[in-house]
Amino acid sequence: MIVFQPKSFVWSVTRNTLIGTLDRPEDRAVLGALFSGPSPVPIEEVGERFDRGDLSSDGQQVYDIFVNRDPDRVGDLIASLPEGVKSGLQRLSPVNSAEAMHAHVLILHENGDPYFASWESEDLMGSLQRDNAELTLTSIVQHAELRLPPPTPENIFGFYLREGWKLGSYIFSILSVAEA
Repeated sequence: MIVFQPKSFVWSVTRNTLIGTLDRPEDRAVLGALFSGPSPVPIEEVGERFDRGDLSSDGQQVYDIFVNRDPDRVGDLIASLPEGVKSGLQRLSPVNSAEAMHAHVLILHENGDPYFASWESEDLMGSLQRDNAELTLTSIVQHAELRLPPPTPENIFGFYLREGWKLGSYIFSILSVAEA
């Protein structure tokens, strides 16, 4: 099993998104305080004042997602989330509107993106009309910034030629679609 370790920015966006979908202000306040750190570990000082029992059942389900460390439980925990939370998450995903897309879709994704695993783009590709979408996986881009290793002979032949070709082909595809 591949375990994806996201950066703390991903945790904060996920935390804020899940907490923001809860109806009860008290749940949002308690969870926001308990999990205000850079990772999904409850803040000890806050845990002395609040715990899981201070939350509604909806808040407890979000709490359970945050403290879970077992990848095998994730599916069940997500399935047990309140409908409002699940529908809020579904609205954020481009996969859910992929069938309605009629434009030509070009996706460029870094193989080792620390924020979003490349399989997310691969899943999106599976939802799009194959003849109207292209996915380019590359190592030359690091989350929207060019990665430029030293221009040694090894890097020129082992990295720049291969990854430069991918990026150039992607740019050519964009220009071709723009001309059409």
